[in-house]
Amino acid sequence: MTSLAEALAEVESAIERREHSETLAEEAARLSGSFREFVYAAWPVLGFRPLVPSWHIDALTDHIQAAYELLLSRLIITIPPGYLKSTMTSVLGPAWLWTRRPDAQIVSASHSDDLATRDTRRSRAVMQSSWYQSRWGGQWAFSSDENLKTRYSNDRGGHRVRTHVGGGTGDRGAILQLDDPHNAQEAHSEVMMRAALDWRG
Repeated sequence: MTSLAEALAEVESAIERREHSETLAEEAARLSGSFREFVYAAWPVLGFRPLVPSWHIDALTDHIQAAYELLLSRLIITIPPGYLKSTMTSVLGPAWLWTRRPDAQIVSASHSDDLATRDTRRSRAVMQSSWYQSRWGGQWAFSSDENLKTRYSNDRGGHRVRTHVGGGTGDRGAILQLDDPHNAQEAHSEVMMRAALDWRG
């Protein structure tokens, strides 16, 4: 059943396609080529308030795309809470990456399992939405024997695993995302910073 957010996303995408005079397949190819455009197109699926275009969103999306394209080997984002860092990196980023590289293996970590699970689940919800499936559903499918909110894989060899800093030593991935590796109360703790750095390796 299509949600109101997905229906809104489809209407906005249809308007965008008409303005570009493109088919659904052409739109999918365009969005796969630009993380910035993907973010604005996918945003209504999340059910959040409307996304207002901003230079900082463009900077985030361009740098995240550069990291996924291996133009950057490491990317550190330091901005205040509430500026969409987690939504861009941990929710929409992996969903976009699998439109291009469904074999990508991602390990996502945070200072707590709950926080990491929240964004892993949201990302999976985007990928399971009718909006996403109508564009990229034919490229890959979730594995039936591993499709949890904390760990899921697909039939192209890709996987997404959530863990916490200090855990998940048996899990491997070509992409390691550390989103809030320590909580706000520990932001100035040299001990906690060193623990996160040592765990990351």
